Amino acid sequence: MLALAASSSLAQDPCATIAGQTWVGASDVRACYNSLSFETTIRNNIVEVVNKTMAFHTSTNYQVQAPAPFEDVHEDIIGTLARINSQTYDSDFDLHVDIATSTRRMGDGHSVYVSMCYDNTYTSFVPVPLVLLQNNDGTQDIYVDPQAYKVFSQDFFSGQVEIWQQALGNDIPLETLSGAKVIAIDNEDPWKAVDAAAAAAGGYQSFTTRQNSFFASFAISASAWSYLPGLFAQMSLPLKDSVTLTIQRANSSASDIITLPFRSRLHENVIAFTDKASFWNNNCLATSTTNGSPNAQQDATPAIARFSAQASRNSTTRLIVNEMLDVNSALAVPMPASLRPPRSNYQAAWDTFGWILDDKKTGLFSSGNFRTNNEISLMVGLMNLVRGLSSRNATRLVIDVSNNQGGLVCASALLHYYFMGNKTTTSPQALLPTKFRAQPLAQKIVDNVITSQAVDTWYYPTQWKNAENEPFSATTNYLREGAEDRVINGRPDVFSQTIGQECQPFYYFDMPQAPVWKGEIVIVSNGRCASSCALFVNTMAKLENVKVVSIGGKFDTPQQYAGTVGGQSLDFSAIDSDIKAAGLKDDPLAPPDFITNSYQGITWRLAQGVFDEDEPEEWQSREAAENYQLTAAVVNDPWKLWNDMAAKFFED
Repeated sequence: MLALAASSSLAQDPCATIAGQTWVGASDVRACYNSLSFETTIRNNIVEVVNKTMAFHTSTNYQVQAPAPFEDVHEDIIGTLARINSQTYDSDFDLHVDIATSTRRMGDGHSVYVSMCYDNTYTSFVPVPLVLLQNNDGTQDIYVDPQAYKVFSQDFFSGQVEIWQQALGNDIPLETLSGAKVIAIDNEDPWKAVDAAAAAAGGYQSFTTRQNSFFASFAISASAWSYLPGLFAQMSLPLKDSVTLTIQRANSSASDIITLPFRSRLHENVIAFTDKASFWNNNCLATSTTNGSPNAQQDATPAIARFSAQASRNSTTRLIVNEMLDVNSALAVPMPASLRPPRSNYQAAWDTFGWILDDKKTGLFSSGNFRTNNEISLMVGLMNLVRGLSSRNATRLVIDVSNNQGGLVCASALLHYYFMGNKTTTSPQALLPTKFRAQPLAQKIVDNVITSQAVDTWYYPTQWKNAENEPFSATTNYLREGAEDRVINGRPDVFSQTIGQECQPFYYFDMPQAPVWKGEIVIVSNGRCASSCALFVNTMAKLENVKVVSIGGKFDTPQQYAGTVGGQSLDFSAIDSDIKAAGLKDDPLAPPDFITNSYQGITWRLAQGVFDEDEPEEWQSREAAENYQLTAAVVNDPWKLWNDMAAKFFED
């Protein structure tokens, strides 16, 4: 029923038109997607899986109306799913856009819905990434990134520069757009486009962080430096054919109006296809890793690895991960060699780098994530890096956590302890206590895994500790005992008792009693520090009074230094494995299997607040102490940026 028959000739098949090509027009991709017909069976299945998975998501009712300063987050996802389930659509792609956009409005990068059929199958680009810069007179404007041509003339965009240049004509070389002031986007004030993208982007609670996501930045990912073109210049779905800009080029008093097409690049992980039917059958139907396994652990790498290292959830070693999915930046654009920092003596496979800056006294530690399948190696590497910087006589430290998507929870705990030593804020708990959502099906799962001794499940009690950091017994239903009934946004809910730390003591290490780092620390962030990164920075800022400086953002607008906090992230397939292991797949509360190649993430445990311990840290302000405004001299040139910040934000 779900297989698509080839009912037209190849000439009439828009998917056949783009088959076998690395680069195509965004409109051609959308034509292929829109040719996939809407089926009520698929709609009903996706809605039921997502709806029932949301019972395990800790913030479902908080996101109905988030408190200040996140009040623009107001998505009733259960009500929205009911609305979607009663609608018909012109195509399966239109259904996907509605579901995906709705989950993104929850403002939580842990809880997005992703389709391997559509999301980042083709990633669409336009060669004018934008940046927000401070002018010499102290005012602020939006510009095409001065680094734009360096980025978009790389081999990564082979053959596309000529197409974009052809769209510009002979009078305006593509290279001259770099550094141009942007006067209008699609004939409107550019901030209208910024705010529209921020409203739909998802990922982070703070509107200002989502605004900043519109602009280009840099990151460390996949053991390499990457350039992130931002929400304006890089799209995970082919929703626009072109963009029209009114610009004023550098050293010119005149304005130009230009129109550039979006060009879409095929992701290397997409299974080859020749037409609509093979595209659907090869990429859009459920695979062996889409749904859970009653054995909990799976050997195959799930398709979601296209977006994130959350593939580690199926590692043979169970790792506690708190990591968001940044769907919009999933396809990594290489950082031009001329913009990469000098090679570090501390380069490591876990994407963590350390330098001594030009003043010879400031160490720099930059981490794009805390990912690995080998937790011990990651922790050893982090400790060696900090010790190494200290041994090179650095007396000050800048920690840049911009665009850090999180990763291993215990790496964050170790870093906090390692920097601050053994004290009441780091021992026995270097992070924050958490709570599970304790809905009826979750309570049943704990009952059944206790009875069946299904120790290889996330819900089995002996791997968790109570508020006194004592392990639960093998017969304790920790979701039922001490459960707390709450009313959130007028809706009844139930949460578990407080769950203690899960990382300490650090059995494999002889941890120091005193702080390893003796000097001053400044943390810098563009707000896109999420999950395990946010747990680390929040505890350092709020418990240890470490200064946190935000990078960029609109003038006179408070900037949040960390995004989605969470506590532990999981997804439908992990929950489905526990449901199956508990023998509850036939329970009316249990979600069915996906019939499409889909993914639904959740925040499974929610960290409690530092200052208000009765409410989640997720929904409490994380305002930066100071703000650093980007200029044309330093934007997206990390070495210049770090050296300039080091000169401005230390006490001396």
